[in-house]
Amino acid sequence: MTDLIKRLEKAEAGSRELDALVFQRFGSELPNAFGPIRVDLEWQDDGSALMPVGEMQVRFTPPPTTQSLDAALALAERLGLSVPQILNEALEGPSGEGIWATGWNPDKPHAPQIAKFVCIAILKATDTGRE
Repeated sequence: MTDLIKRLEKAEAGSRELDALVFQRFGSELPNAFGPIRVDLEWQDDGSALMPVGEMQVRFTPPPTTQSLDAALALAERLGLSVPQILNEALEGPSGEGIWATGWNPDKPHAPQIAKFVCIAILKATDTGRE
């Protein structure tokens, strides 16, 4: 299990820092008209990155993957994972430690926490043992 999975499991909610770590975990491949391109990003303390564009540096902010269910599900789709399977894993967890075990209630304001659990399910589904 990677350190990132452990960090997400311990976190009370998603954050910009966790968003950046999830983005880094799956590489900095950015889509363009000719397919994904790999870009070297210089990560900043605020979770953003500086991206070289010609001779300029452009600030790039990773998608809010750990904070937004839409962003988390978009990541699952981009990785070719089964969204229903990932959602089920996020809700149930492999040993019952998914979002239902936390007392999560969709009627309460903390409902966006499901994005964090979706990211955990994505990470576990793609875990190769590397950090």
